[in-house]
Amino acid sequence: MIKLTIIFALFMVLNTNLFATNYKISSLENSSNNKASDILASYLKKIDFDIEDSSSKESITQIEFVLSTKDNIKTSNSNIYNEINQLKNDAYFIKLENNKIYIIGNNQRSLIYGVYAFLEEYLHCKFLSNNFEIIPSKTTIFTKDIYLKSESKFKYREIFIKELDDKEFALKQALNGNFGHRAKESNALFLNMYNNFTPYELISKDKENLFPEYFCAGQLDFALKDVQEKASSSFQEKIKNLDDNNLFYIAHEDIEEYCTSVFSNKLINKYNSKAAPFLEYTNKIAKDINLNYPNSKVYMEAYQWSRKAPENFPTLSDNLGIFFSDIESDFSKSLDNGQNIEILNDLKSWQKYSNEIFIWHYITNFNAYLQPFPNIKTTASNIKIFDNIKNIKGVFLQGAYGTQYSELSNLRIWTLSKLLWNPNLDIDLLIKEFSYYYYGDAYKYVLSYFELLEKSIDDTNSILKVKTSINSEYLNDEFIKKAKKILNLALENTNKNSIYYKHLIELYSGIDYVQFMKGTISKDDKKRFKSFIKENNILEFAEGLDVNSISNYLNIQRQKPTLPNIVNQNTKWIDFQEYALKLCCSTLVQDNLASSNSAVRMDGNRSDWGIQLDLNTIPKGKWKVYANVRITKQNNLSAINYIKPAIYYGVQGKNIKNGSLINTLKDEKYHEVEIATINIEENEKGQIWIRPPNDESVEYIFVDRIFLIKE
Repeated sequence: MIKLTIIFALFMVLNTNLFATNYKISSLENSSNNKASDILASYLKKIDFDIEDSSSKESITQIEFVLSTKDNIKTSNSNIYNEINQLKNDAYFIKLENNKIYIIGNNQRSLIYGVYAFLEEYLHCKFLSNNFEIIPSKTTIFTKDIYLKSESKFKYREIFIKELDDKEFALKQALNGNFGHRAKESNALFLNMYNNFTPYELISKDKENLFPEYFCAGQLDFALKDVQEKASSSFQEKIKNLDDNNLFYIAHEDIEEYCTSVFSNKLINKYNSKAAPFLEYTNKIAKDINLNYPNSKVYMEAYQWSRKAPENFPTLSDNLGIFFSDIESDFSKSLDNGQNIEILNDLKSWQKYSNEIFIWHYITNFNAYLQPFPNIKTTASNIKIFDNIKNIKGVFLQGAYGTQYSELSNLRIWTLSKLLWNPNLDIDLLIKEFSYYYYGDAYKYVLSYFELLEKSIDDTNSILKVKTSINSEYLNDEFIKKAKKILNLALENTNKNSIYYKHLIELYSGIDYVQFMKGTISKDDKKRFKSFIKENNILEFAEGLDVNSISNYLNIQRQKPTLPNIVNQNTKWIDFQEYALKLCCSTLVQDNLASSNSAVRMDGNRSDWGIQLDLNTIPKGKWKVYANVRITKQNNLSAINYIKPAIYYGVQGKNIKNGSLINTLKDEKYHEVEIATINIEENEKGQIWIRPPNDESVEYIFVDRIFLIKE
């Protein structure tokens, strides 16, 4: 049995290589570019390895590693060059020949991939996270096994997740994408995707007074020839100091609105697609740089309203690709299932225009980075779907980029990276392999927990959106009870001082987060959760919601919420406690009058929509919307003050706005206020909002919850 040495944090074990095959490393690369050799040497120092001749059963006493890119091996070994030259994407070739182990890459990064592949495949190393690796102290390699030729199925592969800010870790996972909003500087070992080219970055909003006709519905009027010319000139100016052979991402403004001017509508109607004006605009930009940047590529964002391809559109510039987003998907299902089929059809509609389609897919819950979000297997299914569409050349998976240790971040990275290289791998086996090495002897409990979580999604017919509420039915009390039982057994059977115990606490944090937010967490579990947040430097709970902004919430003594007065055990209803709402310019506070002993508070003299609930978090159907609200008022109000507004509320997107007077809330107790009756469709746009009156008569408004009753 292989003896394993565990490497984590700054801990390192060195090995003297006594009683092992002797080796030397030769590199055909420029001496200033020997990164792959350095990597191989650093790991071989830690491992005693024997190479055994498969026919004679005798050990080979001396071996030479020859590392090279394909261009540099061409003159010294034409046979190996011819073998790897057949591979076009990132690729590597490992072969034993005349007591030499050749590790050859299609390019510099592929050579590094080849080194890491050799370490994994033949020396049984496991690169499981950016601070946890498993390195065997001794192992044996058989000569008959040393042959491996591997090519990535996708040209571009990136997982946008905080841990992969560590570029060395990204190389270990054979990822090559470097998207601009994470790294503004290029990296020679990655494909650099520059993306700071939104409309207002190309034509500044401050030009609106001079050229009001250019601006429309929070976008540019992309159909205007003047807009296209000026944006193209601005784009060329921005990239003039960049080398050729880069990737450029052209986005529209990230809002639901699109221009419907006379000029835009003409193109929309002509080509039966809202995307037509934006496509013409982006095509102009791509065409204009083709002469000076023949090796660079421009990608048009196909996102939300621009998702569907036009019909019978003219031929596009050869250097224009499409970057397709499936943000509206139900991520509990694959794209060829249920409501997702429409999105898949829109994706396929671009095939007739571009041989270079990239995918922007989502693998996290932006409402709650720590919340259990079982979409790894459906992501695996989608990667296989992408692989079967020949025009798709790249996949960008957006995860929790705002904090490390998001839910199952390391499992996601390890399994999905391998699938981006080879979509035909079995996701169940990958999950099992990772769990075995990452959780130690407790891995069977972990697999049982994963199975329970997936079953809860199926049993409750829950959906997973990019913003999934913590109130989702799959996280019901019965699931939490069973999950805790499994994970407690895992902890009980794991040494508290081991790294595996720490990894189990990472896993448990998802359940702790749910109970913490719902006010059902025990004192001991809350202590564990707070320690996890501190020790692992958790930066954000959700997209744009940093931990410091709700640090007081960690100390609030919450309880399981009581039922609203108008709700009974038979009522079909949904509860959105204060923690589940989108908050700004407000404070989470202890409030013993609230159903859970906590509420969100805002100053009365503000006018911000500080408390919101996105309509797309509400299931389809007809609902009555209520809010539990109270106020504290200033002393000695006059009679006329009592007929002033105390609070405003409404539904953006449904043209609903209303409010309550100070007189109706003067007792400073909670009242169940009816906001509206609304019909919710799939992927509904808009928000339920609540705001203070912007009046000194009201000291504070408090919102305990927003809840909905099914009609």
